[in-house]
This record gives sequence, structure tokens and C-alpha cells, in this order.
Amino acid sequence: MKRTVILAVGGVILAGAGVVFGRYVIPDNTVVAATRNADTASPSFSATTSTVPPVNTSRAPQNGTYSDGTEVNYFVSLTSQASGTLDGSVQFAYQDGQTSVVFTFTGTWQDGIATLTPGSIPQTGSASQDPATVPSTISMQYAQSSLDLGECTAYLHFVESESQCQFTFSPSG
Repeated sequence: MKRTVILAVGGVILAGAGVVFGRYVIPDNTVVAATRNADTASPSFSATTSTVPPVNTSRAPQNGTYSDGTEVNYFVSLTSQASGTLDGSVQFAYQDGQTSVVFTFTGTWQDGIATLTPGSIPQTGSASQDPATVPSTISMQYAQSSLDLGECTAYLHFVESESQCQFTFSPSG
């Protein structure tokens, strides 16, 4: 879908994607600022361009906390941005109410699939992971109020089956 936006203020013309400027078509995600020099015998235009990143319009993962709903007690906290990025952590809740971060992550999301890049992997608590067991990227599928951490039995050592890699959004956190 092409959108055309033209804004003229004084002697400055701003144009958006898909606009024909003279004989040139302006590419998507490009902004052009043009000025007309009318002080000469033959008026001329000069232009500068800049590229802006596209906005991700697909459905983002819901911000908040997702719990595994089992007695294992892992949970995922995440925040997603419209730019298609996200960050968060996988944590473990002990029976005494204490929690510990298993690993933090950053990543990207689009159309129900996110790619997580683990960051900090603290070595505290019995739920901590050997950094060598945490993959450099993790695939996560997500839907309206759930997510699934790919093959988490390999890097969350209290998880015994792939069904425990499924997490449900928890409105209360």
C-alpha cells in the first residue's frame, strides 16, 4: 500500500512514499524535503532525503507476565515495542516466594514468531543455567495470550516435557 503525503510550508515541500518528484519516484520509507529557488531567472528545486524505519503493523506479543501454569514455576516477563523489538526475562519462582532471573533477553517479533537473544545469565539459585546450555538464539511462537518457548527442555533444567514450554498471559503479573 502506498501513501502519499505532501506538505507545503512556505517555500519547503515535504513529500512521503510513492510521490513522483519531478521525474523521480520517492521510495517507501523515505522523506524528502525540497526547496524551490525562485530568486533566479530559471527557478530550480533542491532536495534532501532521509530514510525512516518502517513501523511493524503486525500483532505484537502482549506486554506483561506469562506463567507456565505448572508446578515447575517458570515465568516470562516481556515488553514489546511497535518497532518490532522486545526485551524481557525468564525467571523462576521458588516455593518460598523468592524469584530468580534465569536469563534476560532482547529480540525481534513479527507475525506470531519472535527470535530471542539471551543476554545476562546470572549464576544464582538452583534454577540458574550453565551459560553453555542456553542457545544463542531462541525461537518463540506467540498468540493473543500465550507463548511457546522453543525446545526449552534443553535450557530450562526443571522442565521435563515440551508441554511445559507453553506459557499463558497472567493479567495479575
